[in-house]
Amino acid sequence: MTTVFHDMMGKEVEDYVDDLVVKSKTREGHQEVLRKVLERCRLYGLKMNPKKCAFGVSSGKFLVFQVHQRGIDVDPKKTRAINSLAPPRNPKELKSFMGRLSYIRRFIPGLAATISVFAPLFKKGRPYEWSKECQEAYQQVQQIITKLPTMRAPIPGLPLKIYLAATNAAVGALLAQDNHGGEESPIYYVSRQLRGAETRYPKTELLCLALVYAAQRLRHYFLAHKLQLIVKSVALFPEEEGSILSEEVLGELPEIVAIVTEEEPWTLYFDGSSTSNGGGAGVVLINPGGQATALSFKLNFPCTNNVAEYEAFIMGVSTAKEMGIERIKIIGDSNLVLSQLQGSFAVKESTLAPYRTAAEKLVNSFKQVVLEHIPGATNRYADALATLGSKLSFVQEQPNITVVKRDVPAVEAMAQEELLEEKDWRKSMKEGLSEGSNIKDLKDYVVIFRELYRRLPGGILTRCIGLTEARRRLQEVHEATCNLEPIISLYRCLQCKGYYWPEMKKQAAGVQTNCPKCATIPSTEESFTISFAEDWRAPYLAFFIEGILPSNTKHAHKLKKTLKRYFIDGSTLYRKGFNGEPLKCLGESEAQQVMQEIHAGDCGEHQGMKRLHRQLLNVGYYWPTMKNDAYNFVKKCHTCQVHANLSHNPPTLLQDMGTPWPFHTWGLDLIGTIHPPSDGYIWILTATEYFTKWVEAIPLRKATGATIANFICEYIVCRFGIP
Repeated sequence: MTTVFHDMMGKEVEDYVDDLVVKSKTREGHQEVLRKVLERCRLYGLKMNPKKCAFGVSSGKFLVFQVHQRGIDVDPKKTRAINSLAPPRNPKELKSFMGRLSYIRRFIPGLAATISVFAPLFKKGRPYEWSKECQEAYQQVQQIITKLPTMRAPIPGLPLKIYLAATNAAVGALLAQDNHGGEESPIYYVSRQLRGAETRYPKTELLCLALVYAAQRLRHYFLAHKLQLIVKSVALFPEEEGSILSEEVLGELPEIVAIVTEEEPWTLYFDGSSTSNGGGAGVVLINPGGQATALSFKLNFPCTNNVAEYEAFIMGVSTAKEMGIERIKIIGDSNLVLSQLQGSFAVKESTLAPYRTAAEKLVNSFKQVVLEHIPGATNRYADALATLGSKLSFVQEQPNITVVKRDVPAVEAMAQEELLEEKDWRKSMKEGLSEGSNIKDLKDYVVIFRELYRRLPGGILTRCIGLTEARRRLQEVHEATCNLEPIISLYRCLQCKGYYWPEMKKQAAGVQTNCPKCATIPSTEESFTISFAEDWRAPYLAFFIEGILPSNTKHAHKLKKTLKRYFIDGSTLYRKGFNGEPLKCLGESEAQQVMQEIHAGDCGEHQGMKRLHRQLLNVGYYWPTMKNDAYNFVKKCHTCQVHANLSHNPPTLLQDMGTPWPFHTWGLDLIGTIHPPSDGYIWILTATEYFTKWVEAIPLRKATGATIANFICEYIVCRFGIP
């Protein structure tokens, strides 16, 4: 293959033995390259198996890796196979497990340090004992391989970054690169365990060892690119050790530039718990040097578990702010708290709305904040502080724990009366609520801890903001969601963020109408006109927009019965999913387009009927007959019929059964039963000689094995010999 495509190798074609990948950057150019490859195959007489070919795809499997335009991923089937393995019971199974990891080790950061606990199990003369540390390392590896990063090839002409790391058990390095847009992506992970005297190296020499090992493993990258060496400042300029990185080491690689990274952010772990005797909150603050500060709070007031989680978050962030921290990474096991702060979840409980408002104010006071969700099992330190249990343990010296009693919720203590201007629309609302007037008009409004909130029809509780803040929030949310695909309603995003002002719907629609990237969303009148054609959505839209029920009593009763499952956003009809997620309702023509794109589009996988139905729901679409439509669509798909797991080989021509000489081959045939019988004979046994076409036949009253054997012996063997 290399000889046949010698001039295209590495540019337009990649091969491995008999596997071939034809690549191009544009679809138009791909057709020209593909034509050139097929002509070359015809010239040299190469043939391809149609069942193993895929044309015009943006991703595919090559050497059990998933290759696409963003880079290279590990085949999900391989990671699932590793995750499904039981813990090794003997050294042989452990070696098999290590062999599976070695094939994808370039994707796994710090693999050598993680599996260093397995090394004693391979020593001769030592019994195989699977300890608790081995089980934790095994589970950690399984957790890591479920979220492996995407590797991409280096861009020629741009420098590479090499990050060095060293622990007491292993050294490693990461090769990365910034693209033209400044986005950093990993290219290769390397790591190995320390052996012998290497375990006694000081920190600086370990980093030198990591650099030497990376230069040996990644030599072809080092020779082709300029490199930037990035290590921690503590490693470059140690205080206790007198040595620094030798200039001779860096001199061996003249294109390497040493860069000192900025100080790492602090890490905050938080957790909360609620019991019948009250609540508790735990906070662990860890500085970049690894020193931990643990705090435990007793919540001496009734609270739910979600309120306790918010209390822990606010107390931890407030403590970090008091300490003068500017960059912080906040880690917790409460998916609700972190998702609400990121805008993924909406607030529907009146007790949580003021907590999110207070948490947002605290988060905005930092220069850099990173929110990360982890499983509850890995957040055991903060959990132990929250429950004041005996499981609290630190690697270093046991810290002093200070338990602070809080009699007042954090949001109540932080609540401050905002001075409203005379023209502020919230002032009249608050006065009306305090006086108890206009109850009908103000039924959706409520004041919680001096903040005005409004409950929207979908059950979302939003904070009422002034016009000055509204303009700022409108611009921020629009900039964050403008480039998303598919286009999302700006009004819906503002609701999920928890904001409300009277002109929000109108202003959000105006911003998206004037934006060239969002202008594809139809106006209210256009959508209403389109939907009111012969469409199942028409009765719902007529009721939501104009309050009109169908004239037919039976249809009106059915509409009222199912009305709670639907709502509108602007002029688009949505249905609430099983878990409360909104599903966009589609008409007949739109449904066909969506099924065509998901089933047979650029990323379509020609899935089966049930999978297509589930994928339509996961993407966020709904129409009443989608299950039957998916069944009929897959059934009529021409590509699925042609390439299905069926035999489509053309029939071959019938071949004559030739014989070399006369009386060599005979054929027997039994004819019967014959009605009416002739003198009791109901069967006719015939024998035909294939070369001469000679026929022997006798009538039979009973067709038994002995009768047929006598016929062969008497009429064939005795007359013509053994065939």
